Amino acid sequence: MKNKILKIKSPVDGSLIGEIKFNDEKEIAEKIEKVEKAFKEWKKTSFEKRREYLKNLKKILFNERNEIAELITKEQGKPVIEAFIAEVLPSLDSINYLIEKGEKILREEKVKHFQALLSGKKAYYKFKPYGVFAVISPWNYPFAIPFIQIISLLFAGNTCVFKPSPVTPFTGQKIFEIIKKAEFPDGTIEIIQGAAKEGEILLSDKRIRGVLFTGSADTGKRVMEISSHTLKKVIFELGGNDPAIVLKGANLENTIKGITWGAMMNAGQTCASIERVYVEKTVYKEFIDGLKEEIEKIRVGNPFNFDTDMGPMTAKFQLEKVISHVEDALEKGAKIITGGKKLTEIGELYYSPTLIIDVNEKMKIIKEETFGPVVCVDYFEKDEEVIRKANYSNYGLTASIWTRDKDRAKRIAEEIEAGVITTNSHVYPFAEPESAWGGFKESGLGRTHGKYGLLELVQIQYIDFDFNNKPEIWYYPYKEKLLYLMGNLMEFLTAPNFFIKTKILLKFLPHIFYLNKHLNLKKVMPSLLRKLV
Repeated sequence: MKNKILKIKSPVDGSLIGEIKFNDEKEIAEKIEKVEKAFKEWKKTSFEKRREYLKNLKKILFNERNEIAELITKEQGKPVIEAFIAEVLPSLDSINYLIEKGEKILREEKVKHFQALLSGKKAYYKFKPYGVFAVISPWNYPFAIPFIQIISLLFAGNTCVFKPSPVTPFTGQKIFEIIKKAEFPDGTIEIIQGAAKEGEILLSDKRIRGVLFTGSADTGKRVMEISSHTLKKVIFELGGNDPAIVLKGANLENTIKGITWGAMMNAGQTCASIERVYVEKTVYKEFIDGLKEEIEKIRVGNPFNFDTDMGPMTAKFQLEKVISHVEDALEKGAKIITGGKKLTEIGELYYSPTLIIDVNEKMKIIKEETFGPVVCVDYFEKDEEVIRKANYSNYGLTASIWTRDKDRAKRIAEEIEAGVITTNSHVYPFAEPESAWGGFKESGLGRTHGKYGLLELVQIQYIDFDFNNKPEIWYYPYKEKLLYLMGNLMEFLTAPNFFIKTKILLKFLPHIFYLNKHLNLKKVMPSLLRKLV
């Protein structure tokens, strides 16, 4: 049986980019075997050596930045400037972050015992890689999302089998090529091309110890189901239907510009796009008028032109979903203020930036992820009302609050069920390497980026040493004396003040020789004394 071959056409103009051959089951198994074998050596490499590979990669990424940005635009459709801002720049910065801070996060960490009786021992944490990870990436950010995940995995000592989206396979292939060009050891990363079937073959293999998946919640549930059969580590970013909250007194000019960009960049095909806006009633009309005017300024056209703000949608199936959500909203009473139509005079996959009002929670456009250049606006009167509306969605990736009132913003932010919350801006934390990126509810599990993202990629090993050559005090045979001392210790730990604790501590003195037989009193006594206050 021949491997399936898929023709890839550009969403910009429908031209043929090339053909991609899907990998069969035998090829996938061979690549996993190769990556598993490479892991045995890669995990032993020093942080210094890993940094050297990343420095090589940084040079290559910088030198090929124009070619990469143009490939992203050709295959995915975002304007070239967005390819630089949202894909190439965050990828470069993430390399710098790992080079500068990665070792500090993952290096061995000493542990000071809290339990006084154990204070004669020494302990430390070791952060150990899992092994082979699968990275299954989306088509909306086909470079930055998998690239940042892959380099983080490699720096943490894991190896990787990478499956890009079948919608954007050539961008995925480019990631593989530049990592190989940076001379990472053979087998540290392999790439497979395919769709759902090939992904399931990959995930079903017990040699895959973890998976980083970015995509829809429904597909994420299927990935989790397959992964559960071999108890893989799963890290998911599963999309959103993200709210923006506009409070009275906000700088409306900046707010309108920011929400327009946050809703429409990448033709709205961003997991963290603003899809719902809730505006305080006293400024609702002024906001709607200004937002309509700003949206109508967006220049839709060929994304290779520098006078273009928005290119096409990436895939026909996604355009059809957007159209169906808009139609559903109209049937249920919504009103289009501007947009709401295909721009066939430009090309097959172009859709006008769209503003919708009079929405309600029965509409798909409010309940589900639309993932297109559409923003819905509703009003509110009380903070409790807007918090309920913002949290109505099953998703919880990001949210933003637009205001000059710091105290009110803080109060509302702490009630919002989302993994990332910003004030007077939106989306940008993905480009901040120090941020922890991920969501609540059906927006995902785990985090990527920064300290907490790196720690997701390792197993924490606790190692404890004791070379005092004394038998532990709790060994057999149990004695009444031990029960007496343990009772006093528990009473000491729960005593309410210094005087009672001192009185209890004195009860240990008659048993000092017994204690010294089993404990390192030079360490234990200072620890107990510190707990007096």
